[in-house]
Amino acid sequence: LARSELMGARAEERLRCLAEAVKTVDPAKAVGKPEKLWISLAEAYGDLENARVVLDRAVEQPGASREALFRYWIELELRQEERDRALAVSKRSVFQQKRKASSTLWGLYIDLEESFGTFATTKAAYERCLELRLATPHVVLNFARFLTENDYFEESFRAYEKGLALFRWPHARDIWLAYIDAFVARYRELKLERVRDLFEQALASKPPAAARAELLVKYA
Repeated sequence: LARSELMGARAEERLRCLAEAVKTVDPAKAVGKPEKLWISLAEAYGDLENARVVLDRAVEQPGASREALFRYWIELELRQEERDRALAVSKRSVFQQKRKASSTLWGLYIDLEESFGTFATTKAAYERCLELRLATPHVVLNFARFLTENDYFEESFRAYEKGLALFRWPHARDIWLAYIDAFVARYRELKLERVRDLFEQALASKPPAAARAELLVKYA
C-alpha cells in the first residue's frame, strides 16, 4: 500500500501495483489490514462500475474484514445516491455470507430497510435479527418503536418481550422501562390487571437495587 502511494498521480502504475498486491499478499502473514488493499484498489479505478467489481471479489476473500468491506461498499453506493444498490449490498452482507454477520452489519441493514424498504421487509429484517440473537437492546427498542409508529401496538409489546428473552439486567433496563411506559400509555386503567402483571414480572426478573427502586416508584 505504501509503495502504491509513492506512485502518486501515475494511475496505471498504481492500479497494477494494487492489483498485484491483492493477488500475492498472504493475509495470514501481512502486517496491517488486507481489506485496506482492496478498498484502495476500488478507489484507484475512479469509477463506480469497476469499484463494484473489485468489492464483489473482495468481500469473498478470506482474511479480509467482510464487515469493513461491506460497510465501505454500502457507504460508496449511498454517496452516489444508489439507494436500491446500497440496500441490496446490505442485504447480501447479512444473508449471503458463509459466516454469521455481525451485529453492526445487521444494524446497518435494518436502518436501510427502514429508510428505503417496505413495512414488510423492515419487519422481517428486525425479526430475523432477533431470531439470530444478534439484536442489541437498541435494536429491540427501535423495533418496538417502528411497530408502534405503524399502529401495531400488540406486536410492539411482543417485540419488547422477545428482547427481554435475550437480555438480563442491567442490559434489560431500558427495554423493561420502555415496555412498561408504552403499555401504560396505551391502556392505562383499561387493562389494569395486565399492567400489574407486567410490573410483577419486571420485579421478579431480579433487577439490581437501584433499578428495583425505580420500578417500585413507577408501580406506586
